[in-house]
Amino acid sequence: MKFCKLSSAALAAAMFGALATVPALAQDSDERTATGSDSGAEPNPFYNAFKIQQLKADFDDLDEAFNFGSVVAGFRLPGELKWLGVEIELSQTVIPGENNAQGGLFGGGGGSGGEDCSDPGEIAGVNCTVTQGSANNSGDTDDFGVLSGGIYAVARSTGQYYVGARAGYSSIFNSSIEVIDGESDFSYGVLAGLRFGNNVDSSSVELEFGEMAADIEVLSLNFITRFGN
Repeated sequence: MKFCKLSSAALAAAMFGALATVPALAQDSDERTATGSDSGAEPNPFYNAFKIQQLKADFDDLDEAFNFGSVVAGFRLPGELKWLGVEIELSQTVIPGENNAQGGLFGGGGGSGGEDCSDPGEIAGVNCTVTQGSANNSGDTDDFGVLSGGIYAVARSTGQYYVGARAGYSSIFNSSIEVIDGESDFSYGVLAGLRFGNNVDSSSVELEFGEMAADIEVLSLNFITRFGN
């Protein structure tokens, strides 16, 4: 079974993000001032995030895949624009989506006696009829997985409970599904979250829904870590 090439560096980065998130969340204080630090100094604007993602490709024969993702570099703007930021993200499949293809492009349609042309010994136009089972079949027989990345502008409202949105450019660096391998396109997401503190520089957890390159829908649980706060 062919599968997208695992990038050990990308997977290690995701795992490191997971480990870094836990102690950072525990240390985050609700007693910070509005500026995000007890001393009143401008807090560190850099952060990262660990993500658990469900990916759904726009093909009927592919089940959902599950990814580990990481914002390897996040930066929020200072001052009055602190609700705006920029993020660079990597994502790697850890549980591939099963491929349910049956007979490639030949669907389960029938001809004489309901015979299927994808069965051995059947002759198209004689004892069966070739039909397109689904216009959205991937045309591949491998399970679904991707290594992807992107750069985004992101906006998150202030307050402990918040909403936001991301928009940017994403790329499928490597995929087990040939038709989407190397695809790049506009990407977006909408999100809602909870901060473990009273300001934008508190660590947080959020739920995000969006779409990346190749029309892949993404549902993501994000754990955001703030450095030095």
